Amino acid sequence: MTTPAIFLRPLRYGDKENALSGAVCALRDSGDTLCAGDYDRSHLAMHLWPERVVPKCAEDASLAIAHGLDEIFWPTDERDRLSKKAPPPGGWRPVIVRLVAERSSQAVKAALQSLVSARSPSGRTRRGRRGNIHA
Repeated sequence: MTTPAIFLRPLRYGDKENALSGAVCALRDSGDTLCAGDYDRSHLAMHLWPERVVPKCAEDASLAIAHGLDEIFWPTDERDRLSKKAPPPGGWRPVIVRLVAERSSQAVKAALQSLVSARSPSGRTRRGRRGNIHA
């Protein structure tokens, strides 16, 4: 399974409204599956939804490896095989809460909310010759 590339148009000086609508369209077109949790292996998913991705890392070794959490949840044994680590005395919940807090950003959450709630000015988009989205 390959992760789709999500490209957001750069924000140009004086072109904030059009650039934002282009970013929203790109996020809506290719980000629907990302928002649904189908591409939680992507680094973008960890930046946007650490509260969803970190708990999955505790259950899925390949996901933990993708996000650099393998040593926390899945250490290797003497034969370099991954094995699920026994929960610490307080359980995994405090560890997960700490990891989510380390990876969360109020600025990212506000920007994500702004992008999701923004609408295209014309209400529809068109695609260019190369499939790029234009508002």
